Amino acid sequence: MLSSGERTSYDSEAWAPTAAQHKAAYRFVARHAAGRKVVEIGCGNGFGAAMIAAVASQVLAIDNSPDTIRANEARPHPPNLSYCIGDAALLSPAEIHCDLLVALQVIEHIPDASRFASIAAEATAPEGIAILSTPNALLSVGENPYHEREYSLADLRDLLARSFPCVELYGIHGSTKALAYHAHRRRLSGSLLQADFLRLRRLLPRWATSRAADLLGTAIKRYLHRRRPERPESWDDEYSIAAERLPDALDLIAVCGHSGRHAE
Repeated sequence: MLSSGERTSYDSEAWAPTAAQHKAAYRFVARHAAGRKVVEIGCGNGFGAAMIAAVASQVLAIDNSPDTIRANEARPHPPNLSYCIGDAALLSPAEIHCDLLVALQVIEHIPDASRFASIAAEATAPEGIAILSTPNALLSVGENPYHEREYSLADLRDLLARSFPCVELYGIHGSTKALAYHAHRRRLSGSLLQADFLRLRRLLPRWATSRAADLLGTAIKRYLHRRRPERPESWDDEYSIAAERLPDALDLIAVCGHSGRHAE
């Protein structure tokens, strides 16, 4: 799987903090997936889809990268998990109709996020729910070339409330150790951006800035790992999900439905 700021590696020690953060989100999703037909949009290497498939009745995992989907299909995976190539911005509600729609770290990539939210609402109507996550804009460096837009708590609530009558918001919070790691990473990223004080990066094509972000992001993760090498599993308990202190959350998670409370 491509290791970039947008496609997490689950088998690299340098990526362990990010991978653990994503695992926390998938554990949260799995609590809502028992016995349900699930569609995951933006499945990446399928690690999370396999976690969901352990409790769901059926999982369809979609990604817009043909290479990623082919690699996923070639690896052993549960019989109730299938893969499909698809672009989140072009999907129709009928083809992704499900009990639970999952889109983690996806909506910030979509130019027409309002349309995507509307599709998600129609695909899960009337009994289903959608779980979406996105980075908290308040804690972001703010210059990810892969992102169309980053969302604050109010922005995300307003966007989703236009399509879903019920939106419950949660946050992924880090331990003291995790918060120190993320703060150090933000400082290093900010310093690198400040070095381009003429903002010459604005003159580069998007593919070039994206590739530069991949290289620099990976270099920062490796640097931080060399400074404090730890076993990957040591990060697994450093993240939690709660409805409190949302402005301080690393990521925001929305549980969206058509009536009543849905979180457990």
